Amino acid sequence: MRIHLFIIAIFFYTQNILAGETITSNGVKVELLVIQQNEIIIAKTEIVNDGKSDVYVYKPQLPILKKDKNSADVYYELCGSMFKIISNDIIVKYVGDRCHYGGNDNDSSYWSKIRPGEKLTSSVNLNDMYSFPAGRRNYVIGIRYDFVNDAWFTKKVKEEHKEGKTYLNREGNSNEFTVSSNHYKIEIDGDILKSRYEYIDRLLRK
Repeated sequence: MRIHLFIIAIFFYTQNILAGETITSNGVKVELLVIQQNEIIIAKTEIVNDGKSDVYVYKPQLPILKKDKNSADVYYELCGSMFKIISNDIIVKYVGDRCHYGGNDNDSSYWSKIRPGEKLTSSVNLNDMYSFPAGRRNYVIGIRYDFVNDAWFTKKVKEEHKEGKTYLNREGNSNEFTVSSNHYKIEIDGDILKSRYEYIDRLLRK
């Protein structure tokens, strides 16, 4: 019974992710481009605010810049499974790190402002954080972000003050929204993929 329900869930999720093109909500859109460069899969995202007012994207959903202590390489890493990657009935598993920001996510410092006309771009290597199976397969890849507007910080919220910062109670607030990217279709050769961790491992073995 559990397997049957799991198959049904995958079917409806797959239909949903295949259904739409880029959706604009409150003047915000998310463009996704995925390319395979030999043994690396690069996902580039661009959040565009075409609206007339500021919006705020949830920072824990954005890639963070890191520096590898073994190779001194600089790279971007996710704080959790942000991308949804599907090939037929397979959902590619996230194997990357998970960040714990701590504190209260209602803290305004958890949100990154995007002004009207501004773009926020990022790029990550998907094969560092997702376990792609071997062989050539067709994939559908998508991502979505959570946003709030200025009214979210001022309307229908209860302010609390702690250590000089403002914390806000989101309960009952409707000034938050989610924007999904276009769903990018790509053929990926899993036989030649190499993660950053394999590269570092080779360096350490020399």
